[in-house]
Amino acid sequence: MNKRVKKQWLKALRSGEYKQTQGQLREDRGNSAGFCCLGVLCNLHAKANPEIASHETDPEYYMGESGTPPDAVLKWAGLPFETEDDRNVSVTYRGKPRSLVGLNDSENLSFKQIANVIERCL
Repeated sequence: MNKRVKKQWLKALRSGEYKQTQGQLREDRGNSAGFCCLGVLCNLHAKANPEIASHETDPEYYMGESGTPPDAVLKWAGLPFETEDDRNVSVTYRGKPRSLVGLNDSENLSFKQIANVIERCL
């Protein structure tokens, strides 16, 4: 993973700035937004690429995706992806292969807990 992006991502996840949601990258909550851990990564990509972000009109999608990061985000972050499952970003959690999507949605880990896993595994 790109070290600069990883550092930004960990900082963002630990900042308390993002409200956590499940089941999609971003969730429109009227006056605020919710993000899954990979949605936070997409938001960082948008900040780094305002020319792309300026074309985004649906708050619940990023570059046409709602459930997993677009390939462009994964490439920017330096995360390997070859299959659809790779887009969920695999890590080892408690000795078993898991996806960040699963840790966010099924295991209900907080962003701070997910940041600790990312720090160790990516």
